[in-house]
Amino acid sequence: MFYSVIPLLESLGIVKETAKGFALWFYDDAEETVVRTVRQWRRILFRDPLPSEIADETGLSPEQSEEIARNTRDKTGWCMPNPAIINSAAERLGEVLCYLARKKDQLLEDFDYEKYPDDQEIVKEAELGLEEHVEMTPKLSEDGMQVIFWSPEALKYLGKKYQPRDRCKPRLLSAH
Repeated sequence: MFYSVIPLLESLGIVKETAKGFALWFYDDAEETVVRTVRQWRRILFRDPLPSEIADETGLSPEQSEEIARNTRDKTGWCMPNPAIINSAAERLGEVLCYLARKKDQLLEDFDYEKYPDDQEIVKEAELGLEEHVEMTPKLSEDGMQVIFWSPEALKYLGKKYQPRDRCKPRLLSAH
């Protein structure tokens, strides 16, 4: 009887088929969770997560996380990030979030986003990921040059209290 109603239950989203058989809709196996976590980190942080970061998100051990990440590489393309990739991605995310904060505070005209080689990518990522990153934007100083506060969500991805690059446009002072 059960197997005759499976197509109906699947179409209604009540059950789903897994590698081990059928499960109720709320069942979430470790493999799916790791795949979802890797994709989320890549979308937000521009890099793959470390096994310890996967473990923090999924509740698995770092060893289990790494094993599952390696086993699902065909679905995610996951690879272990090295320190240079980690630092570069954190800086990129920090710059994207600072751009969004300056835009929200209407301070963009005071800053040069054509100063560094990766600025076009930063602006593009900021514009594309606006809805995704807006809750992580920092609280900036009144002039927009310094970060006063990072949200816990942003710090989770940044790993440290990031300060933006110097982008101030030169200003000429005039004597009256």
